[in-house]
Amino acid sequence: MFNPSKKIIADYTSVGNDIADVNLKIFSNNKYLLEIDVLGENTDVKMKGRWVEVSDEYVLDFKTPSKAKSFFDTHKKIGCESTKIKDKHISFPKKAAEICIWQILCYNKSL
Repeated sequence: MFNPSKKIIADYTSVGNDIADVNLKIFSNNKYLLEIDVLGENTDVKMKGRWVEVSDEYVLDFKTPSKAKSFFDTHKKIGCESTKIKDKHISFPKKAAEICIWQILCYNKSL
């Protein structure tokens, strides 16, 4: 059954690489799901959390600052919108076509 409170409003997926499959889904009910499947290993990471919108940016809340820093690249790279880290929050523009997660380029399939 369709649940309108859990509509995907942004869906970032990694481009082809030999490190990991990365997916970040941002839902309309102010929740997100980050999944990282490390290729060639039995290592999967799943993180769920909440987000808010501030000045046309998504602001994702992580449990600790170290979790936020370990997954998001704060340096602008070619093809990536820059992300900002403040304490345990990650923010990036809602219009970002691409972001870097775990130093892997991820594009927004929902644009």
